[in-house]
Amino acid sequence: MEQNSDISLAIINDKLQKGFNTKLCAVPDNMKKDCAGKIIKAHTISKCLGLSSIAINGKVCGLQKSNLHEIDKNNGEFKLVELGVQQASILQCFCSKHDKEIFSKIENLDFQVTSEQCFLLAYRAFTSEYYKTIVSPVPDIFSENIDKIFNSLIQDIPDYIDRNEILKSWKDNLLNQDSYLKGVEYKKRDLEIDKKTFDYILLNKDFLKMRHYIFEGDRVSNVVCSFTLNPNISFNNEIIQDYFCPDYVASVYINSISRNNKSYVIFSWINEDYNNTIIENFFGKLRDLDNNKIENDILEFIFKNCENTYFSINWFKSLHQTQKKYLKNWIQPRANRELNNSDHKIRFMNLQKHYLLNT
Repeated sequence: MEQNSDISLAIINDKLQKGFNTKLCAVPDNMKKDCAGKIIKAHTISKCLGLSSIAINGKVCGLQKSNLHEIDKNNGEFKLVELGVQQASILQCFCSKHDKEIFSKIENLDFQVTSEQCFLLAYRAFTSEYYKTIVSPVPDIFSENIDKIFNSLIQDIPDYIDRNEILKSWKDNLLNQDSYLKGVEYKKRDLEIDKKTFDYILLNKDFLKMRHYIFEGDRVSNVVCSFTLNPNISFNNEIIQDYFCPDYVASVYINSISRNNKSYVIFSWINEDYNNTIIENFFGKLRDLDNNKIENDILEFIFKNCENTYFSINWFKSLHQTQKKYLKNWIQPRANRELNNSDHKIRFMNLQKHYLLNT
């Protein structure tokens, strides 16, 4: 029985890895005729915007790449690993020409926190989510085999913190296939709606159709990330929208970067009435807290919600054991992303100020 399970897992894993290697240039349709060069392995987090700054001998620390064999070997537990900067945060979603042209103002110019630069960061985060959900067959492969994956990987999760909660979240959310599949279809629909807006902004340079809230620190950040989230709960742990509701669900695009000895965590969203209301509710009372508390909650939020997160090896080594335990627990898969709002005292950016970008 165990051998059959291993064979089944190997077949599923092979399909997933091929899905992750899907290649496509995700520019608007009327730009595709200008594609040139190969589809490249593009960084969703720029080396010049933080990855290189935190690297030690060319390596950073991050979440182990999705591989069912490794997760199975770890008894269902997600692991933190060291990996080379060249392998960190890679997707094949732009041709060489468009990757170079579109992102030149964040790759080749100083970061001045302009509306265009913040849009480009959000566009990368969106494109990554669009690629993984719409272009890649991975979600469909995962949906078709969720029961086999669960039985192979999750039964023997070790007794780290919240083990029972994680098991329950898998059973209640992922194994309820009808609900899960509806959620995937709603997400695909919403991504297609948002892509029209991103394409419009890119083509027309109408950057004020996005809003951005900036948290700024006075040193290089030890943690960089880029991701898209459909927030269902606020920083106050209050429900703000429902993943499985047939109505449109708002998204927020989060980037943590560094440039010129400053750090920025940038929350971006499409500037429309519904989105503005949801994001205002999403922040809750976060911005009323003192800077140390805000930095506490943002770090926990990033680690609980983003697999595309990388951090300094030396920074991680400098944490005491309890703090390391927090990080290792936060990366585990769970449906419940509520914040513990604990005073863990893990500093990564030395937050100094925060503000809504108005230009």
